[in-house]
Amino acid sequence: MRLASLALTSLVFCTCLASTKPEVAGGSPVDNLQPKKLTPRPVPPKNIDWPRIQNAYAFLKKHNQTIQTTLVTTSLVSTYACKDIEPVLMYTEELAKNYDDRMAKTGQWVGEIQQPPATEAEFRKKNYARAFDLGQFHLDLSKSIPAKDLGWDPKERVAMNQQAYAFVLYSFAWQPVETMEAIHEIDATKDAKDIDDWFYLWHVLGYAMGLEEWVLPRNATQAKNLAQDLRRVQYFPEGKTPKDVDLLMKNEMKYLYAQFIQTPKPEEKAKAGVRQILAQFISFSPGLGEALGLGKNPAKRLEELAAQR
Repeated sequence: MRLASLALTSLVFCTCLASTKPEVAGGSPVDNLQPKKLTPRPVPPKNIDWPRIQNAYAFLKKHNQTIQTTLVTTSLVSTYACKDIEPVLMYTEELAKNYDDRMAKTGQWVGEIQQPPATEAEFRKKNYARAFDLGQFHLDLSKSIPAKDLGWDPKERVAMNQQAYAFVLYSFAWQPVETMEAIHEIDATKDAKDIDDWFYLWHVLGYAMGLEEWVLPRNATQAKNLAQDLRRVQYFPEGKTPKDVDLLMKNEMKYLYAQFIQTPKPEEKAKAGVRQILAQFISFSPGLGEALGLGKNPAKRLEELAAQR
């Protein structure tokens, strides 16, 4: 199988593991993030732990196939299930009308971030810089989309806000780990050091992109808890998924056919196999099938969507 290295977004550490969570009476601190835009940081933290960064890239190399498959399936489509992301995607129409082109551009961008650096200087100059660029791109996008055009009160919610972008970071940092644990490719106890270093890398990249420091991943336990919290506030309730998500899922399946199948005119059996992979990976992420409108049997619903013209 040929895997796409993609992502639809992005992703610090300041050795003082830092900022404490803001206090929010009667709720979660993530509830306060919707009115806030990203604040990309062009200057990296002074004291990056380079050995941990190296180990994180070694972890990426070792588990590359599963990580990339998760990114191009579960991580990507989970953003379609989000209250603050799906409306922005449909507003820009990029994924509705130019899916393959958008994926190719995003894949190239994320591929540059994932390219293992030879030195700390190279990491700062290339990987960190590209993460900053990605954050700046989404900040510019946020500024270009008036909240009122999405039917939102700008005092309550803005496009590509901190809560939505935190969800993206955790879907691309946490979900590969969630998948690998589900298929027993990694062990949470035995591989704890590698997993925590993986989250440290995303911490540094998320710092570049402009997320508030307290929301960045520090270790597996904290990452899991925040990922669950962000799903709680962002996922569409079961039965409330917009019909536009069906279009995005159809485009996703067509995209995956091209990525996984090497024949010019793939047979239906091969397409069914790709849909099965997508459904299986979705099932590894609790609540995702329901939030996407696929129900508890994603394979069946994907087959129905594939049959639609």
